[in-house]
Amino acid sequence: MAEFDFLSDDKLRIVVLAGGESAEREISLQSGATVTEALKSRGHQVEQIDPASEDLATRDWSNCDAVFIALHGPFGEDGTVQRLLEDLDIPYTGSDSSSSQLAFSKSAAKERFLLSGVDTPGYVLIHETDDASTIHQKATSIGFPLVVKPDAQGSSLGVSIVYSPEDLPQALARCFYYDSFGLMEQAIEGTEWTVGIADGQILPLIQIESDREFYDYEAKYVEESTRFHFEFDLESP
Repeated sequence: MAEFDFLSDDKLRIVVLAGGESAEREISLQSGATVTEALKSRGHQVEQIDPASEDLATRDWSNCDAVFIALHGPFGEDGTVQRLLEDLDIPYTGSDSSSSQLAFSKSAAKERFLLSGVDTPGYVLIHETDDASTIHQKATSIGFPLVVKPDAQGSSLGVSIVYSPEDLPQALARCFYYDSFGLMEQAIEGTEWTVGIADGQILPLIQIESDREFYDYEAKYVEESTRFHFEFDLESP
């Protein structure tokens, strides 16, 4: 597949994919609008497309040099659209289809972490058809408090911190609303960090501070009180 550079002086014909049909549709549309504006400001010819209203497989791509994927959630982040673009030999942003598929499934990613010797909180995989006894046994093996989350979903949708067995049913209902598979994971207290990697370059650390119980959907997209710190002192372990 051909490579491209959005920051070069070459003026490209770029399609921005945003929207889609996932639970993160509205956030994706906001991301797409921001990306489209930024690319246009650099002189690129940009068209924003919503896959929910246009069939990408049958679209005429002859006037497209590259695709910027601003989709969130299933289809956009799980390797599906990446594989489609690879089959069409169209350059796109982000990780390849195999990496995207692996990373989007939390259980698959955690298995790879363990195989690579990378620490990750203890967890068990659960399914919406598991009976109450099975769920209870799995929860007991992790211990409370624990985190219940969909296996393949973004933006912290469907995520709950559970402090007692009595709170499990509501957390499970929230989780399985978004995915038939979920994780029950050891709850870890600590500081929220994020770091980006672009083209092999590690970007600066960002410390995230929220007034909510954890960095959930509201803290990410709704609350204006969430704070992002770019300058801080790191203590040695």
